[in-house]
Amino acid sequence: MKCFSPKIRTGLLCCALSALTSCARLDHSTNSGLQRELIERSRQGLALAQYQTRPVLQINLLLFDGSSKRLEVACCSRAEAPTISRNRLVVVDMTSSPSLNPLRVSPSDFLQQLRVCGGQVVVMDTRNTVLARSEIRIWPAEVSLSPDERLFAFVSALQGGQQRDQGLYVAGFGKGEARKLMNVTRPTSHDGYQVHTTVDWSPDGKSLVFNGDGAVLLVDLRTGRSRKVADGSAPLWSPSGDWISYVTPDREAALLNVSSGESRRIDPGKKTGTPLEWSPDGKYLLILEGEGSHVPYGCLWVYRVSDGAFVPIPNYYGTGGPRAQWIQL
Repeated sequence: MKCFSPKIRTGLLCCALSALTSCARLDHSTNSGLQRELIERSRQGLALAQYQTRPVLQINLLLFDGSSKRLEVACCSRAEAPTISRNRLVVVDMTSSPSLNPLRVSPSDFLQQLRVCGGQVVVMDTRNTVLARSEIRIWPAEVSLSPDERLFAFVSALQGGQQRDQGLYVAGFGKGEARKLMNVTRPTSHDGYQVHTTVDWSPDGKSLVFNGDGAVLLVDLRTGRSRKVADGSAPLWSPSGDWISYVTPDREAALLNVSSGESRRIDPGKKTGTPLEWSPDGKYLLILEGEGSHVPYGCLWVYRVSDGAFVPIPNYYGTGGPRAQWIQL
């Protein structure tokens, strides 16, 4: 390095740092065609969304041209378990529920507070208009809307319930009642890593997919019967119904062919713990790499299902931040 001038040495150092911190350099090659395709799709309103609950509930929108926007959610002053389902903004309105803090009260008082904890499920469109609100109240849990948006599924308990009452439920809006399909003990970790519990509907609205006891299960909505289709967690159904994305027990991204029952790993050697999010048209998946990526704390990638092409999301690093999901504005 002594034979180079200070300016050249600085340039070489910048290049080296770029190589060591760029998701595109060492983990996957960036597909320029997919990159142009996503930029064009952004002009048509396709974006990534991340909820932020503090200090106010809002959605941070990231477009593929590198620009960003913010959308403040005005449905409620305090909300939990925000998610995007069927391109709708869904939260559990906890405005009237007591704040839970197990560190400030005795165990018996905390259990008592837990029994009265609960909130209504609120559904909004991308213009912030409230479309539906449930009368039943549930413990905070990620909610999945049915294809016709008349029902919702969740893995948790109803307000007033106890730990033993947790299960897989389906409920309706308005005065619709909740129906418990099966008991569920929500996993907290596997080999020291957080396990993400998801539930999702088949496009025909006849079945649910979710993870329980380390397995990906299909549940018949009419009978409540379940069958195991894979070992793993965090399953999500593709919009076409042909595929189910999930995370294997060793934390790799995988796709299950619903017809054949065969699975394939789509990002071998890279670890993930978050659901593989489908774009609204089913063409792309989001994969958040953790271990195995050379960048500390991982990188977020868009994966094109048709040909396996990858594109990194600029300036998105880390597995501890808010979960990114697709949204069509």
